[in-house]
Amino acid sequence: MDKALLTAIIAVVLISVFFSCAPKPPSMRQGATIAPNQLKGRVVTAKIDLPLRKGMVVYGNGEIDFGVYRDKLEVFGPSIRRYERARITKVAQNDHQIEISLNKGGHNRGWGPKGPPRWKTRQQLNAEGALLFIDYRRPITSEDFRPEKVAHALRDVLEISGIPTAGHASTHPLQPRSQVQAEATLLSVEARPSRVIKGAPLDLSVHFEIKGGTNENPLALVIHRQVYQGETPLFSPPRTQQGNWSAGVHSAHFTLNVPGNAQPGVYRFKAWLSRAGEEEDAREVLFEVLSEND
Repeated sequence: MDKALLTAIIAVVLISVFFSCAPKPPSMRQGATIAPNQLKGRVVTAKIDLPLRKGMVVYGNGEIDFGVYRDKLEVFGPSIRRYERARITKVAQNDHQIEISLNKGGHNRGWGPKGPPRWKTRQQLNAEGALLFIDYRRPITSEDFRPEKVAHALRDVLEISGIPTAGHASTHPLQPRSQVQAEATLLSVEARPSRVIKGAPLDLSVHFEIKGGTNENPLALVIHRQVYQGETPLFSPPRTQQGNWSAGVHSAHFTLNVPGNAQPGVYRFKAWLSRAGEEEDAREVLFEVLSEND
């Protein structure tokens, strides 16, 4: 064999052995915990439209206040849209919250109070970034700040590249499909608008999450709605809506035309879920009926 060729082959083998034996970075080692400072610089993919500038709040259990979220989208418009990518440029924490800035977002950056100019392109809006807060509503612990826990809290908002969510298959093996139990969780309820005149339409919305349901085997669920004036229920029986739902976050809407003879005042909208005869905890929200002259 040619001596030069033999020397080249030996060099390639030595280089391969060197890199195979070199220690892997922490995020690549099996079972290793990713350090908190490894969040910064990572690429994320949005699962929903993210509001521009002002902080979007997600609670530590992954719950989103959809009323606040929709208001922010309506006032400020979206910056990073669903399926678009961005980069984590800042990670900070205070007593109760973890702050995550995407594309250096989170400030007015010279724009007026009425929101973004509509002539901005999607690329320009994406570059303006977004600001997210994970609110634990209690002092944050080192466990809360683990990137896997952060990814779990934001699981319905965005995906962080290279970071599995808490409860990843490595620690909680997946059950066979036939053994997976679908679950329904009521997230929030809305009455929009919150102040409505008599005779006008009122949207009574319910937001909930299904875990474990599939397109082939969706979860059968009943949504119950009731409106109260004081402690007096106005529907007899409560309004119900039945459906089959796959995994994911869903919204169900029911439009009510406020009767012309409704008494002005504060009302209460209550909703709850039931499946197979079992009922979930209810959620409530207040709204006000105005007289035609208000």
